[in-house]
Amino acid sequence: MAGFGDLEFMQRGRRVVVGAVMLVLGGVVGYALPQSNASPASDSGKVTSVGNTTQDAGTPFEFQPANGHGESLLLQDGTPWQDRPSGPWHRKGLPTCIVPGTKTPIKATLGIVTARPVGSAPGRPVVVWVECYV
Repeated sequence: MAGFGDLEFMQRGRRVVVGAVMLVLGGVVGYALPQSNASPASDSGKVTSVGNTTQDAGTPFEFQPANGHGESLLLQDGTPWQDRPSGPWHRKGLPTCIVPGTKTPIKATLGIVTARPVGSAPGRPVVVWVECYV
């Protein structure tokens, strides 16, 4: 027959096991659920043409990566840009390598994050920073 001490020991042991299982389960779920990655890919290449800026929509431009196909991108207002390696980052105005209406290729490096589609919103590349070292 089990004594009072054995019953207390079994209840305490059950609490420890349940707590350990909950901790492991929480760790697995916490690790598996978050799937966002905001690390931009750095692409060097040339801005080949720039469209006209439209209010509240940004500036459309064509970018030709050094080792890839050309792509159409959109530069939003407030995107940080730099015009020399040790220079300050700017958040107003357009980068020196993105001049509306130009068709002259200008070297640039872009930070691009690819946004995945969610629901009815389509996925697309998003320019998160621009370096224009001309």
